[in-house]
Amino acid sequence: MSYRIKDRLEIAIFFDGKEFPLDRVNVFNFLHMSSSTRLGLPMVRLSLLDSVHWLTKNVSLADGVKVQVVIKVKDKPTTYKFRLNLHKTEIAASGIQYDIDGYLDAPRYWLESSTTPIRGSSYDVLGTVAQQTGLTYDGTRTADVQLWHPMSKKFFHFVREVVDHGYKDSKSCMQSAVTLGGELRYRDVSQVLPVKGRFVSSKYRNGTFIATDYKPKSFSGLMNALSGYASEFYAPSIHTDDSVTKDKVSVSKRNTQLAMNSALHKNIGKSAVQFRPIDCGNVHAKYEEAIYQNRRISNLYSMGVELVTPDVTGLEPLDWVSFEAGTPSDKAQNRPLSGDYLVASKAIYIQGINYFEKFELYRMGIDARIPGQE
Repeated sequence: MSYRIKDRLEIAIFFDGKEFPLDRVNVFNFLHMSSSTRLGLPMVRLSLLDSVHWLTKNVSLADGVKVQVVIKVKDKPTTYKFRLNLHKTEIAASGIQYDIDGYLDAPRYWLESSTTPIRGSSYDVLGTVAQQTGLTYDGTRTADVQLWHPMSKKFFHFVREVVDHGYKDSKSCMQSAVTLGGELRYRDVSQVLPVKGRFVSSKYRNGTFIATDYKPKSFSGLMNALSGYASEFYAPSIHTDDSVTKDKVSVSKRNTQLAMNSALHKNIGKSAVQFRPIDCGNVHAKYEEAIYQNRRISNLYSMGVELVTPDVTGLEPLDWVSFEAGTPSDKAQNRPLSGDYLVASKAIYIQGINYFEKFELYRMGIDARIPGQE
């Protein structure tokens, strides 16, 4: 009773452990699953036409009902687990159409709050939260030991706050994401890591994924206005003689040119000044400096590419990938777009006989000269 796409893959959908019959009568409209550094948890949107009223007879679509999507590729199944958030129904001539929205099956992470403090580094805190809420964990060790207080925040809000103040070293930029497979990732995106996948936009080559369409984009002007040009940070202290002032960050870059006009940068004396809360000595030494550093470096990831591939990649947010734009013959023309990128978002989209994965990729700059650079 599964749904096949050109013998490439097979899809089965379960509600509360019962398989929905995807036969010739019922209709699978589309499936959209997404994970991102901007989402607290991965989300799913699903549309079905139930011509035999199977859902009405067999499942009560109440809040929190388990929804499972099983995608089998080359006889290897992958199960994605969600919980129902909301659904809409529409009476059609041939049955009932259901539009279903859900979140990853980690309700404690999504809904539960805590007042219990956790002592350790931010790496330790996220590992403890993952263990308590049923997620797996892959993190980068950090140098920011303190007593972290959730203060009745939901776990996913607490994690965001901890990540904001996470600190590894003077060049680190800490980011987190939860994958569609239920893994909480905590990474220093400034760290140079090997690429996990290679995209090409021309002819497919062995060991690559084909990008059937791509769209470059840039937010460098907006991001540089927010924090790139002469942004300054000031944190007063009552337990030391010196307050902290910082107006520079150090970065490890993969690209020859940052997306910043250095000539313009020199002409700006001072930009936005951030005044942080008074340091009372009850947080780690880089607590306030870390949020300035993490946000300012992350804002440098302002050059991006959106691309679509029909391949099943296995890639997830916070993986590094490479992208080769154009054909080898016009390499010089497309050099500014080609290079290594960080995966910020991933979406799996299935409609009709089409399977696509869409990615948002970002990096700090380009591998060519930028006008205005010296």
